[in-house]
Amino acid sequence: MCYFVGIDVAKCKHDFTIITGEGEIIQSSTTFSNNEAGFKELLDSLSKLDHSQEIKIGLESTSHYHKNLVKF
Repeated sequence: MCYFVGIDVAKCKHDFTIITGEGEIIQSSTTFSNNEAGFKELLDSLSKLDHSQEIKIGLESTSHYHKNLVKF
């Protein structure tokens, strides 16, 4: 099994969804702030996944709004 995390990037907030390779929704659309506190919320959700499985993260490159998240 593999997890897919899709992140919709915006100026002040981002949204993400986590699904399995089989299409099962693990976490439906969740919003987090575009700052360190928000990034930690995302990390907390990711830490609850089974880490014996591969986790693939995809996000859009929206102007420069994705850069802080990528650096985090």
